[in-house]
Formats: sequence, C-alpha cells, structure tokens
Amino acid sequence: MKPALKLLLIFFFAGFLHFNLLAQNPFRLPDFPTGHQTPRRIILLERIDRPALVKISEKMVLHGMLAKDSIRHSLSVQVKRIKGDSLYLDNAGLCFRDLESVGFSNFINYKRADSLNWRVFFPADSIYRDYRSYSSYIHEVTRQFKSEKCSRFSCQSFHNIIKMNLTKIVNAEIAFDYERRISDRWTFEVEAGYQFDSDSSNSEDFLNLLPMYKYSGINIVAGPKFFLGKITYVQLVGIYHYLEMTFAKSTVAMPGGKYGKQSQYRNDLGVALRIGIMTKSFGSMVIDSYAGIGLKFCMINQLLYGTYLEDSSNLHWRNEDHSPDQYFVTLIKPVISLGIKIGVGF
Repeated sequence: MKPALKLLLIFFFAGFLHFNLLAQNPFRLPDFPTGHQTPRRIILLERIDRPALVKISEKMVLHGMLAKDSIRHSLSVQVKRIKGDSLYLDNAGLCFRDLESVGFSNFINYKRADSLNWRVFFPADSIYRDYRSYSSYIHEVTRQFKSEKCSRFSCQSFHNIIKMNLTKIVNAEIAFDYERRISDRWTFEVEAGYQFDSDSSNSEDFLNLLPMYKYSGINIVAGPKFFLGKITYVQLVGIYHYLEMTFAKSTVAMPGGKYGKQSQYRNDLGVALRIGIMTKSFGSMVIDSYAGIGLKFCMINQLLYGTYLEDSSNLHWRNEDHSPDQYFVTLIKPVISLGIKIGVGF
C-alpha cells in the first residue's frame, strides 16, 4: 500500500475515533453555540434544616475534600465544565457523589455525611439553550425555595399563641397578649397591660414631650390580623388607655408647652394600622415584630395646681390655698407603634 494512502486511512480512522469518543464524553461542549452569552452550568444545593441555597458553577474555585476509591485529599481548583452530576477539574473528571465536603461563602459547608439534610439539583441540558430558559429555571427554583423557607418559619400551624410585649417594659409596662387563629389568613389578637409610675413625678418630660414613668393605669389593644404571606401581616387595632397622673410635673395639656404641676385622669381611644412579621423558631417559640402609625383622642380631666416659671424650678400656685383648678381637655395625638413580642404557640 502506498504511504500516502496509509496516511489517509490513519487520519480517517483517527477522526472517526475522535468523533465517537467525543460523543461519549460527558464534558463535551453543548450542541448550541458557546459564545460569551452561554449560561454557565451549575449544580444547586439546598440546605433543609437551616434554609440556604448555594451553587457550584463553572469557572468557580471549588474548595472541598475528595474521597474516592479509599483516596482522600483536599481540593482547591477551578471547575472547568459541569455535565449533569459530573465535574471536570483540570483534565480530571469526578462525580458529585465523590465529594466528601464542599465549602461555600457565609460559613455554609456541605458534608456528604449530612446528605439527608441537603437537596441536590442537577439541571437538565435544556435549560442552558438560552438565557430565557436558564433565568426562568433559576427564578422558579428561587421562588420555591423562598416559599418553603417562609413555610418553615410560619406560625400557621398554631391555633393559639400567648406572647409578652418586651418593648413596653421600657415604659414600665407589663403587657401580655393572646392570639387566636380564625382561618389560614386571619387571626384575632387581644393585648392587656398595666403601666406603673415611679418616683420621677418632678422630673422633666422625656424630650419635653413624653411624661415617661408618671402615668399608671391599664392599656388594652385589640384587632384582627391579615397575613399577606406566610409570615408578613397587616393589622388594624383599636386602642384604649385609662391612665392616672398624680401631682406630677408635665407639659401634657398645658398651653404653650409650659410645665405645670397637675393630676390627671385620662381616657384614650384610638386606632392604628400596623405591619409586622411573625415567625416561629425552636419548635413552638414565636417572635412577633411590628411597626405602625395611627391617631388617638385623649380625654383628660385635669387638676392644675400651678405653673412653673421659665427656669422650670419655681412653682407659681394657681390658688393661695394650693387647691387645683379643674379643666376638661380633649387632645388629638399620633400613635407610633414599634415593638417586639415573644411567646409560645400551641
């Protein structure tokens, strides 16, 4: 056989062999164009107990531990290609199941020994055909992950919840509430508390606006909640306060914002709109945080004994026998709600 013919047959055989080997290679390039617009292939991992969604993608540096055929060594190498559950690393191929551990950012670590706590997704080749398919797939996986994450923190499994309002302790008030589930999206909540005064009746009002620690009495807040999702809600509440202030120094109901020595018997009626997030943790523990705004009418029976002069230290008595003048005052005041409650559900 002539040398030229032999060389032609060798090239033909080599080309045929190369084509078949490439067809069997799981790391071969896809059938569609591979320009800079081609989505990078990925492997998605979802942690179940403490929800997190992470990925292994092409071109990323993989940090982990490989355990295969009784051989165990560390990895810190770039992922060249991904095909299904297979990864190509610097001319060496391995399956995902050969990875003993993988480290990700935010202190998230995958361990094969803890694989029952993980879900692993190997996207099909069809999602990489174009960015629309790829983006649609990623969006759907992320949406489902967020929905399941919220479900894990949802309190919808509880029919009764008892909570304590931690924020109101700052105002010397002890408040507890009871919440009852009516339907999947509706609950009804009632909060009752008692506010204590202190020995600071002659001190200045907080920021010259709030007479903190000078009132004592009961506070009642009640209203329905409507859950917009698994954990987020809006609530319309009615407010009733009965408060007493005894021989205290305050600017409340005083003209011109001056300080007066007074006693008060006060009834407040108001409404407020709140938005909040209520979640569960550690099984039956409930955390409820909220913020809101509203208006209230303050109906005050005021006994005014005297008025303080400019230096807020010298008291000018209204009457020589130090008896008070009585006034009935109605004020409209804003309601600003901001708080955290903690409790248990059952």
